[in-house]
Amino acid sequence: MSHVVIPTSTYARTFRALIAFTGLTILVAFIDLGAWNPVVALAIAATKASLVGLYFMGLRWADRLTRVGLVVSLAAVVVLFAGVLNDDLTRTTRTYLPAEEIRPQERLFRVRGLDGLAPGTDRRAVDRERGASGGPDASEKSP
Repeated sequence: MSHVVIPTSTYARTFRALIAFTGLTILVAFIDLGAWNPVVALAIAATKASLVGLYFMGLRWADRLTRVGLVVSLAAVVVLFAGVLNDDLTRTTRTYLPAEEIRPQERLFRVRGLDGLAPGTDRRAVDRERGASGGPDASEKSP
């Protein structure tokens, strides 16, 4: 594997191009292009990313396996974006309403103590009711 010596002037030109594209990004941000604003901003960002990848990361002089890895990773990103756009662009509703409130039956979720009674319940009154109805707890005495 050979190592490529890159002149400093290449890095300087790439740096100047990145600064120019950053200035262009700022300029375009203040111009109203309507729906084209994000498209132009993404195109400038893609160009800047390409310059960084090709020159600062050395992909321009990389071997074939590294280039294949780059292409495969970019293809994976395109597939992920396609899936997100497919979901977003094919929705039939643009209004996201909250789900209906679920009201469980309150008697199922009452707080009960170890004696099976809700807090604040008069134990003696419950014992009298059970004794009068002849329930299974009628023989038990309360403390």
